[in-house]
Amino acid sequence: MIQIDFDSRATETARRLLSEHPDGVQQVAARHSGGAGTDLALILSLATLAIPEVRKIIVELIHAGKYRSVTIKGKKITGYGAEDVKRILAGLGEDAET
Repeated sequence: MIQIDFDSRATETARRLLSEHPDGVQQVAARHSGGAGTDLALILSLATLAIPEVRKIIVELIHAGKYRSVTIKGKKITGYGAEDVKRILAGLGEDAET
């Protein structure tokens, strides 16, 4: 499982992932981000990340900087760019290329 904390600019997309993939995506937290909207934390199964459409959406959100952190195996990853996160996902055995 991977947790990704999305900022408020990704709320609509994150909610769409939740509704379209209820077995592989779960919301674990939501918090207001100072009047700018709501940040969401989602947990995604590795099997769900193997779905090309889901992987593409996640990578696009990361490229757009619409995430705050990624947590894998209890380790929070912050301050990394999109290419770094893609390499980390690829290191888990998932091809994160779009």
